[in-house]
Amino acid sequence: MAHGTSGYLGVMAHHTPLVTSLEPGPFKITEPGDKIVKLSLESGFMEVRGNKVVVLADSVKNQ
Repeated sequence: MAHGTSGYLGVMAHHTPLVTSLEPGPFKITEPGDKIVKLSLESGFMEVRGNKVVVLADSVKNQ
């Protein structure tokens, strides 16, 4: 889950390719085994392609 410039969005397996800018806010990663990692991002960009997500952010903090 990420805070995109057009609102919050979630990415699941086989998601359509996507590039979006990110607003400052929460960023949540659900890892295998349902382990949840909660972060706080400053502005940046996110790319979704081929079942991979790449995030470029100004800064990241653990919550």
